[in-house]
Amino acid sequence: MKARLKQFDRTWCLEGTLHRPALVVLGVALAVWFWPVWVVLGWLMVRFFGLDKKVFLIAIVVGLCFFLRHATHTVKPFESASLTGTVVRIEREGTRLLIQGDGVRVWVYVESADVRAGDLVHVVGRPARLESRGLPYAFDYISYLEAVGIGGVIYDAEVERLECGTSVYRLREAVERRVKGFDEARPFLAALLMAEREGIDETGVLGHARFLGVAHVFAISGLHVTLLAGLVGKAVKRVTKRDGIAEVSAVVVALLYALVATFSPSALRAAMVVGFVVLARRFNTKHTTFDALSMAFLVSMFINPLAIRLVAFQLSFLVASSIVLVRETMKGKTAMAQAWRVSVLAFLATVPIISAFEAAVHPFTVVFNVAVVGAMSTLVLPLAFLTFAMPMIEPLFMIVTTVFETMLEALATVFSWRIRLYFSSSWTRLLYYGLFVLAHGASRHRKRYAAMLGLLVVIVHMTPYLDPRSHAIFFHVHGDAALLRDRHNRCTVLIDTGEADAQESLVQSLRGLHVTRLDYVFISHRHTDHYGAYESVANAFPIGKTITNVNQTKVEGEPFSCGNMVIYVFPMEGEYAGENDRSTVMKIWLEDEVFLFTGDIEGKREAAMLDEDLRATFLKVAHHGSITSSHPDFLTRVGARDALISTHRHNRFNHPSSVVVDRLTAHGMVVHRTDQEGTVWFRYFFGSRTKNTVP
Repeated sequence: MKARLKQFDRTWCLEGTLHRPALVVLGVALAVWFWPVWVVLGWLMVRFFGLDKKVFLIAIVVGLCFFLRHATHTVKPFESASLTGTVVRIEREGTRLLIQGDGVRVWVYVESADVRAGDLVHVVGRPARLESRGLPYAFDYISYLEAVGIGGVIYDAEVERLECGTSVYRLREAVERRVKGFDEARPFLAALLMAEREGIDETGVLGHARFLGVAHVFAISGLHVTLLAGLVGKAVKRVTKRDGIAEVSAVVVALLYALVATFSPSALRAAMVVGFVVLARRFNTKHTTFDALSMAFLVSMFINPLAIRLVAFQLSFLVASSIVLVRETMKGKTAMAQAWRVSVLAFLATVPIISAFEAAVHPFTVVFNVAVVGAMSTLVLPLAFLTFAMPMIEPLFMIVTTVFETMLEALATVFSWRIRLYFSSSWTRLLYYGLFVLAHGASRHRKRYAAMLGLLVVIVHMTPYLDPRSHAIFFHVHGDAALLRDRHNRCTVLIDTGEADAQESLVQSLRGLHVTRLDYVFISHRHTDHYGAYESVANAFPIGKTITNVNQTKVEGEPFSCGNMVIYVFPMEGEYAGENDRSTVMKIWLEDEVFLFTGDIEGKREAAMLDEDLRATFLKVAHHGSITSSHPDFLTRVGARDALISTHRHNRFNHPSSVVVDRLTAHGMVVHRTDQEGTVWFRYFFGSRTKNTVP
């Protein structure tokens, strides 16, 4: 039986024994989030049972223990305006504090605070209203905070120090102070040694790195920890001539650097792997490096069962697994051969994750990774550590970083195109990883599984063109934003963009919806809750034409086609003093639906339009349901069966008016509200309509 189990592991290039319970814990963690994984986990348990009963029992026990740990793990919520607690750490040059108090951890944002890690403080500020994302595929801030153990956020805080204290995080403060002492090298040292990217140009070197798919070099990774620990270990061994002291020194340095990195997933993982490898050597056990990685995964998951939600955690263990697997299976091969294999395997293992950032991957990322990571590990990063220790070589470091930045810019300029790709469905991600594992490890039919994996990627890439449904999506934003898309991606129209937000939620949603280009963008009028996010949308997608109330004369008065849709823009009847009444009003025919978009027009404009053909089946209610709009005569002329009120659940004007809602209902309209339902999404397929919401 054990021989069969070893053959089972060898087939998938797995070395050691601890990966078996690690696989079970991974399966349980994913199955809690996505139920079909239970099927995969069941298959794995059946295989273990058939191969070795002892392994099966161990897997069952570990899996049940983790399930109970996950079920009992909670993050205490915090919604108060004040808090007394201890400063755990300070970030972003003193403007963000992590406070631990009364069993809860809270992010506190301040202009400045004269405190240090370990101090007991009293905080008074404005508690954040944490809410569900409300937009499909947008960043889920609540889920993120829960995954990192944060119970709440306080903004605009005033901080009073009650007692001085001390903390291990003062080591990070000491590193920050030393980095601040540099001049030109400061931004790069902060980014490379502490993962603080505020000083790095988002559109410059960091933007180029993201475009090429190598932005991970500016995050603290296992490369940083192992490189520093290795350098220290070798130096100590040369001085003391004793392996034990050198290994202990390497472990201590790895743990201290993980502390400086505020225990980021990759740094903590690398530090634990270094520690487990040293222990295995000291006690002469037969555990492999993959065992050490598996143990690091198990410890991390039992400490924080929600860590699997973090993208950094996912990427860290996927890339580390790729490195270990390649080194185990390519012993004796050249370093360059191993680097190529690692780059290919790591790229394929992380494609569904990295593609989510910009809904695209660069086809040459594998090549770029070999070059960029090679330059980083052999020159840039070692020189960064040396510059930190010896500031006199700062000019040399700046020459190297300038060359490095020039290289990234040149690559981004020459290879200025990417492949659009976004795995928006959990089903496609599960299928991708299933085929990836089979293509990598199956002893037979590898080429068949690899071909199926390639076909899946092509299908994901072609998703918008294969979709036979039409869509009408009303986003939950501050203001208005609606997307209408014809079947098979023949035409895509965006009406307004809502307010701008730091997370660019609308852009993320459009990427997740596989938007490839916007044929038309209509901005109804010049209020920021209708055009605020336009710049970020324009930077993310090619736009055919942008129509506003200033240039609408180019298209008004005559219907025109876009794919299977027909668009008609009503001419402006005259001059209006208010910007709301100057809103672009338009009809769009999509499938069997006739949409009437009214912007923020008010009573005066509504009255002037009563002689127009306003008949529609679906009304986008004017001015977010304000009492100044939606007068009875206007609603009678429209005669819609559905009405959509677009307003944020926390809008400052208390939209919509209950009078307007009652008026719409009295006119026989079914009322849909983004403030209550989140994003409202209608799909049209062969004459039928289905409705979904993203609360």
